[in-house]
Amino acid sequence: MPDDLAFHTSEAAARRRADAGTYARIFEDNPDGVAILEALQSRFCRKIWHPGGQDGARATDYANGQFSVINFINAQINIAHGVGDPNDDG
Repeated sequence: MPDDLAFHTSEAAARRRADAGTYARIFEDNPDGVAILEALQSRFCRKIWHPGGQDGARATDYANGQFSVINFINAQINIAHGVGDPNDDG
């Protein structure tokens, strides 16, 4: 298998998994990462709840899905700082 295709295998994916420290380094220590996280937050952390019956419920679910990605990134940064995951119920 050529090396460029090996990147897509699960073994290669396991070697490159990001830990909480990786998120902190990228999104706090790197000025580009800070700018990217701010842009993501301004775009995807807007109004989450949408009124309007079934269409509103769909729009709310969609917005909540977008927000959950940003929430995950922020949780990883918190874990890196020893705060823990605020989303962990255990």
